[in-house]
Amino acid sequence: MPADATKVITSLRERLSHLLQDQMVGLYLCGSIVYGCFNPHTSDVDFTCVIKQPLTSVQRLRIRQLFDELRGQGRYGNALEGTFPVQGRMNECESALVADRVRHGEFDPDSRYEKWPLERHELHEMGLRLSGPEPQRLFAPSQWPAIQRAMVSELLDMVSLVRARPTPLQRLQAVLNACRVLYGLRHRRLASKLVGLEWAFHTFPEAWQDLLERAHSIYTGLASLTPNSFNPEHVWAFCSWAVNTLPQDMYARRRS
Repeated sequence: MPADATKVITSLRERLSHLLQDQMVGLYLCGSIVYGCFNPHTSDVDFTCVIKQPLTSVQRLRIRQLFDELRGQGRYGNALEGTFPVQGRMNECESALVADRVRHGEFDPDSRYEKWPLERHELHEMGLRLSGPEPQRLFAPSQWPAIQRAMVSELLDMVSLVRARPTPLQRLQAVLNACRVLYGLRHRRLASKLVGLEWAFHTFPEAWQDLLERAHSIYTGLASLTPNSFNPEHVWAFCSWAVNTLPQDMYARRRS
């Protein structure tokens, strides 16, 4: 991991511990960092900070100031994405979790986190502890139906995102996440973006091979991401195709 990323993570741990003190149960990393496929140029820094009680308005203000400072430290401060789940609620939730969320270094006004069952299972299986109890003791594993719903929800949300003319990085993430989600649904297990992408090479129709090869080259550092790397309409067509591969009963359950 780049030294600049390590510096931001260290600052995050130290400052959150100071701001929250006994309120903080533990701090953990997840996402591409724990899967071993962290890309210095495109990956987010995903974290989960477990707390005993919901954040107060004063704590939220101070944490917002902290993220303002971390964004000034470069790309990795801007790449912070994390959740502040309350310990007493997080393991009972088998659907969307209501909790404070940080995206791109800023608090997300939408406190509903649909992906939580998926992320909690990931934390239970492979979370990287920065402070607090071991993740296997703190996070309960999720049942497959809850993981499946979270995966389908994520895929459908991606279609909405790419329809809104996303940034080049968001287009790349949409392609990678679609591959990861379809792999997970097919094999009933969690996987990294890279595993999903390499599986897609051998599984998806020829029409998408150029798109997948471009995404692979950029994600593995063989090529640079530019404004023209991905045609928005092509990415939208790909994500729409991915949704259409879902079994109809699975799609209907998510939309109901």
